[in-house]
Amino acid sequence: MPEPTDISPVVKPEAPVDNQPAKVQADSQPKRRSFWRRHSVWLIAVLLLLGIALFGYHWAFGKAKIHYTTAAVTRGDVESTVVAAGIVQPIKYVDVGAQTSGKLKSLKVERGDPVKADQLIAEIDPALADTALTADTASLESMTAEHALKQA
Repeated sequence: MPEPTDISPVVKPEAPVDNQPAKVQADSQPKRRSFWRRHSVWLIAVLLLLGIALFGYHWAFGKAKIHYTTAAVTRGDVESTVVAAGIVQPIKYVDVGAQTSGKLKSLKVERGDPVKADQLIAEIDPALADTALTADTASLESMTAEHALKQA
């Protein structure tokens, strides 16, 4: 098997002039290596401190913590107040009336109060009803007397 031969160019040092040592062409690679060797400890320390600072910032301010407000479930009424301007129209109209008419003596409920069936809402002054009852009673007696007269 043939032996490998080195075909790389050989750099010959320049001949010394005036008894000075020969100058070897300086390669820039060793300077770079020495720069990184000298400053690598500081570079690692700065990167480590930057990583710690970023982790601390993310830990302190990263994600917003969600707090839920809870309460026990209970039955109750739900009330809501709405302030608005406009005309309110009812869905269904109900006429409330009395079998007789007259002046109100007293009103037992306020506007907007809930009412139940057979609840007393108002009292009417009985003076007109009493007068009408007296007149109708006198008329009935008169008709009864006339009827008895005709039968006799």
